[in-house]
Amino acid sequence: MATANLLEPPVSQVTLLHRVSNIVSSELSLDEMLGEIVGLTAQVTECDACLVYLIERETNEIVLRASQVPHQGDLGNIRLRVGEGVTGWVVEHRSVVALPENAAADRRFKRFQALIEDTYEAFLSVPLVSGGDVIGVINVHHREPHYHTPDEISLLTFVGEQMGGAITKSFLAEENLRLQEETAEMRRQLETRKIV
Repeated sequence: MATANLLEPPVSQVTLLHRVSNIVSSELSLDEMLGEIVGLTAQVTECDACLVYLIERETNEIVLRASQVPHQGDLGNIRLRVGEGVTGWVVEHRSVVALPENAAADRRFKRFQALIEDTYEAFLSVPLVSGGDVIGVINVHHREPHYHTPDEISLLTFVGEQMGGAITKSFLAEENLRLQEETAEMRRQLETRKIV
């Protein structure tokens, strides 16, 4: 039994590396990419819930953007300031937080009524990093107490680092598309003015 457990992590690590590589090199939209991150993270950590928050550049708020558990009405609406709650603390300090039990008792914890995950026991929060900057956070929740092993934390940190770059690439692609559309609209308006 112990031997089987020792053999499993390398296989899951190889699978993880392969899946992360596929996501990073894909042309997925931001929402599709976030869905992949949530699914991959949930599978690797065997968690009961996974949430992804991204920093909104315009407001500098940390915004819930994806969830394994359905939160359609809450996506984009649950917001934190940098330094607020465990999630905001992770952004501010650029550091992992692992709470194996009674997560809500942590002084940094901020409860949201809309999130059932906030009633769960264990909580792991890892920064999404791109170019040395934190652009968001992956939060993993377990209903029951759960000790987050160093390997689990390392794997999730790896996912956060790799996916941070892919998310930034997706942001830039969306911004580029928006600017191209604005430029095309300006050209149409200029042509209309020339005709008049």
